[in-house]
Amino acid sequence: MDNEEIEYIKQLYADGNSYKDVQKITGRSKVAIEKILKGTRSLKEAAILARKQGKGKLTAQGRLVLSDIGKKACSKRGKCWTKPEQGFKQILNELKIGVRFPEYIKEIFSLSDDENAEIYFQYPLQRYVCDYVDVDRKIVYSINGDFWHGNPLLYEEENLTKIQKFNISRDINRCVFLEKNGYKVCIIWESEIEWNKDLVMEKIRATRKLETPSVLQTDTAAFDSLVAQSDWSEKLKSLWFKKPKGRPKKIEKSKKCKHCESEFIGREKRQYCSAKCFTLSSRKVERPSAKELEKMLWEKPKQQIAKIYGVSDKAVGKWVKNYELDSPPLGYWTKKL
Repeated sequence: MDNEEIEYIKQLYADGNSYKDVQKITGRSKVAIEKILKGTRSLKEAAILARKQGKGKLTAQGRLVLSDIGKKACSKRGKCWTKPEQGFKQILNELKIGVRFPEYIKEIFSLSDDENAEIYFQYPLQRYVCDYVDVDRKIVYSINGDFWHGNPLLYEEENLTKIQKFNISRDINRCVFLEKNGYKVCIIWESEIEWNKDLVMEKIRATRKLETPSVLQTDTAAFDSLVAQSDWSEKLKSLWFKKPKGRPKKIEKSKKCKHCESEFIGREKRQYCSAKCFTLSSRKVERPSAKELEKMLWEKPKQQIAKIYGVSDKAVGKWVKNYELDSPPLGYWTKKL
């Protein structure tokens, strides 16, 4: 490949063609083109260019592909429809608002679309797949976990973990992107679905009337404007921090060891006071004492001792090692017998 052709390939790429387009025009392999063009355009620049050219929009075929990918991922993880999302669906049912589900959700949970469905679940909007979307009114309902997405009523900014900060920045970027594309974003928190359904209903009604601005999770002023939050904030903290986290502690009781019969404190299923007792009790053969074994070692070979106890000569060797005994040297029994 001469310099003229290399310059021609670079010019084609600079004019807005993708790797595949350049490959088709020049007839060169993908590897050869990647070597020439690698690092000349960032992912961000490529994404902006694709959107300008209309390549970023999701077609009907693209949605089917996403549906298949989602189905495979969900069948592995089993977390395609979380409890808060299910709780939000129940609230929509109370408000008599129908929901339409993707095919893989219908198959996994044996569901069917509601009559007069207005809201789509797991609806793809370009590069984002949103929880619940009212397509006609251009409203996105984002169902957020309080911990993972850092509910501002519960977690102060300086005390956020790395994963919370990452999720918050990602959520803000998504909100900004959706707003630029004409969608309103309404954040629904896990705790609201569990303990304050009235607030969730108020949010849904307010957004459907299009009377309120988009609610970003960091914008507490917009959050407060929907409903008077002072009482709810205190109530939420009292409920949330009393909520048991993780597994309940197992109760320990005074018990007797199954092997040595000494008393110890342990959990319900524990039967032995130590690992040593467990090992000793799990032995299939009772070992001779150190004195007995030392005497036998000088009276007969290890193979004969092994036959008496129904074990291998290697097992007898391990007993000798554990008791720290002196055994006859190599060739001792050959000379004697």
